[in-house]
Amino acid sequence: HSVMPTIVMGDTNEWRLRGKSLAGFDDRFEIARCGPSFHSRKPVAELDRIIVDRRFSILEAGVHCSEAAQKASDHLPIWARVSPDLPLTPPLDRRADAHCLAIFDDRAAGDIHALGPE
Repeated sequence: HSVMPTIVMGDTNEWRLRGKSLAGFDDRFEIARCGPSFHSRKPVAELDRIIVDRRFSILEAGVHCSEAAQKASDHLPIWARVSPDLPLTPPLDRRADAHCLAIFDDRAAGDIHALGPE
């Protein structure tokens, strides 16, 4: 962690914010509050998480809810806009500076999809 800036995204299958599967992420990380993303037809749980190295600021985060997203998976895509707080070593790829990414996991189809700026 001390060398590479880190952002982890995905379905944690954890119903609690500080549950067992998230216990390994100490105070060097922040969990973005995206909102409920499961079940896509009626989202009630925040099972999908974006876990961000505190060398980044979370500017905003949310859940993408569209008809297509509701059909694609039982989880809605989550997204976060982040910005590095300080220059990072090694330098970030400037394409990552677009600040927006959404993913959803369609286990039935065996695919993980990423949506982001063009």
